[in-house]
Amino acid sequence: MSENNVNTGLFPVNYFIQPKVAGQPLLGAPVMNLRLLVNAPEKTISGVSHVFQATSKPVNVVSNVHGTWSFMATMSSTHILLVAEGQGPSSILVHGVPQMVENLRIRASLEQDWQSGICNYDYLYKGEWHQVEGAQMSIEDFDQNAVLDQLQTALQV
Repeated sequence: MSENNVNTGLFPVNYFIQPKVAGQPLLGAPVMNLRLLVNAPEKTISGVSHVFQATSKPVNVVSNVHGTWSFMATMSSTHILLVAEGQGPSSILVHGVPQMVENLRIRASLEQDWQSGICNYDYLYKGEWHQVEGAQMSIEDFDQNAVLDQLQTALQV
């Protein structure tokens, strides 16, 4: 993704977000896959996320994500700020249909090329909010058509 993409329209990005210590993955920590469709002219993002943890106390949180992005400039650098919230189905039923509740809050600072960054996020799991700070974001290779199909399905919900 280049600065030219930011002015042209829509583009998909897929991030793998994982806490690291001294450059090494923090074993047992929750990780997130974040698949977004960036609307550059409107400065909005939407997509899906999956927070999971495979160790004891397994975590599995899926969210429809919506938010905004903006440039964040200092005297020495420019980054991209992502601010988003996610909603997922709850155990609350209305006429037999699960109701959507907020279950994810994301704040991320990306490099200007959208390739990497740092993410802080909170996720709701079994009625409790959990916080992950300073997780490393990196672009994950993906099948663009499959991701676009998933994003289109998520946006219709």
